[in-house]
Amino acid sequence: MNTLNLRTLMENNKEINYPIWHPFSGSTKNFFNQLVLNRGKGIYVYDNNGKEYIDACSGLWNVSLGYSNEKITDYIIKQLGLISYCSLFEHTNSMVVFAANKILGLLPDCFSKIQFTCSGSESIDLAIKVMREYWKLRGKISKNLIICFKKSYHGTYYGSMSVSGITRDETDRYAPFLENIVLQEVPDESMEQEEYEIYSVRLEKYIEENHQNIAGIIVEPILASAGVEIMPIEYLNRIYKCCKKFDVLITLDEVALGFYRTGKSFYFYNTDIIPDILCMAKGINSGYLPLGAVAFHKNIVDIYTKSNVILAHGSTQGGNVLACAATVGAIEEYERLNISENVIKEGKYLKSQLTEKLKYHKNISEIRGIGLLISIDLTDNKKQIPVSQIKLDYIQKLLAREGLLLYRSLTGLTLLPMLNITRAEIDKLLNILEKFFRNYMF
Repeated sequence: MNTLNLRTLMENNKEINYPIWHPFSGSTKNFFNQLVLNRGKGIYVYDNNGKEYIDACSGLWNVSLGYSNEKITDYIIKQLGLISYCSLFEHTNSMVVFAANKILGLLPDCFSKIQFTCSGSESIDLAIKVMREYWKLRGKISKNLIICFKKSYHGTYYGSMSVSGITRDETDRYAPFLENIVLQEVPDESMEQEEYEIYSVRLEKYIEENHQNIAGIIVEPILASAGVEIMPIEYLNRIYKCCKKFDVLITLDEVALGFYRTGKSFYFYNTDIIPDILCMAKGINSGYLPLGAVAFHKNIVDIYTKSNVILAHGSTQGGNVLACAATVGAIEEYERLNISENVIKEGKYLKSQLTEKLKYHKNISEIRGIGLLISIDLTDNKKQIPVSQIKLDYIQKLLAREGLLLYRSLTGLTLLPMLNITRAEIDKLLNILEKFFRNYMF
């Protein structure tokens, strides 16, 4: 069954035997946006009709080294020849140890343990559990509040959903959420100093007045789903300083940012922050197999060791040996290809060229981002308000017809191309966007 046939059936409102209920889909009649994909190579994907598309979403932000990477697939195939599964509840495996050490090698020496998960959502759930249990192990029973931010997105598990501000309108029907979750407003880089100062002082005051009840804070340094809103570095540093002063744990959600998406291996290297807990997934193995991970500061590990208690978390496929083999291959590719340099260089080029080529367009209000994470903010030409999600869905479909797949956010379109994208491939992407915006006003 090809894409055209599926769309025709839907448009004619005929019943079809389609078994998948897609994420964030209201019914089986809008089960996916547009395409049936069956092949990928490098930065390109191909539908059942053989049409080629530039995947500027990197899958779902995770296929960071493209499709059919030989190094990663070789690692997976070699591991398949040895053993395909090992339960970390009972045993261990040299490939899993190798992958954990590869990740720790990208982090400061103060991180001493990795626990593998199956997704970013699960990584956040684990962080919540540890932030609360840590203080109980230290005898501070009242410290169970978790601070998070209103424009953040952390996932779809009950814990990660509870600390996600951006999806509350869509997820309120699942309430009650986890208790003792406090949502805070967040500044962005576009704010004037006075307005930014108000946000900073407000959060610092809240922490100072309530620290005896606060277990931790979860910070997504760049609010990607909200439209790549970048928290000011000074604000992040102030949060960290305040948390250290008042004994509040800080968890960084680098599920989307980690593994070179913004240039450095992890975004926190741009700040003064050394997180207590670091959540990751997405680019951990370039999306080849489901995997997430949480890194823990040795101060947390030491408390568990001294208390002689278990960390009651795990999942059957967490640390799957094939997924870990893909992680080893991906990290070696990041290093071999000097991905950090490529992301910084090509990210600057992409952003500057987008600004230059699209600055005339009346519907584009701002182009912002860092590395290969860039937002094109769109406004309604008549009302000068953000373009509706319905219009963005239509824009996505029009761009797909031109051979370009983009992500959409609250504010417009988001570009997350493969981290090993070449200059020629970027120019091809830019040509499609320039042609599209030359022909469309909305």
